[in-house]
Amino acid sequence: MDGQFLTSSDGIFLYHQRLAAYKWLRHGFSLRRNQDGAEMSYGLNEYQPHETVLENRQRLVRSLSGRELPVAILRQVHSDRVIKASRALLSDPPEGDGWVTDEPELLVAIQTADCLPVLLVDPQQRVVAAVHAGWRGTLQRIAAKAVHLMQTDFGSHPGNCLAVVGPAIRRCCYEVGEEVVEA
Repeated sequence: MDGQFLTSSDGIFLYHQRLAAYKWLRHGFSLRRNQDGAEMSYGLNEYQPHETVLENRQRLVRSLSGRELPVAILRQVHSDRVIKASRALLSDPPEGDGWVTDEPELLVAIQTADCLPVLLVDPQQRVVAAVHAGWRGTLQRIAAKAVHLMQTDFGSHPGNCLAVVGPAIRRCCYEVGEEVVEA
């Protein structure tokens, strides 16, 4: 894809202009700060009050979809595990680093800091995958495994799939150890 990202009207996420042509598809890559410069934390951790993070998540969902929708969020472990998302998994998220779904009105989310967010879309079957592609998962071909799951469980044809790689840390800002270089 050509990398043409646009910013949402409220300034809290980026979306890809080519994928925006698919009106059924809600997609976006959250930004660290809103247009007023306020921090927009989405990760539950000891640094941010849980209420603030949950409020930020709901604000993002409303901005993406115009209303409240359920969001599937994984317990990410830097793996190559891709899971078929469903509403049944919302209350007890599994461990993994990728979701695939064809369920309308179910948003699938992954969280990244320095890793790559990858969005895969099959516009013909209306199947989407969200993949957290860290260096370990990338070495283990997590994106290819997501496409394989799209193919085997949803009838996607790999040639029909579109891929968008979202924003990630840049080379100037991140050093890696020898284990990464060797791998």
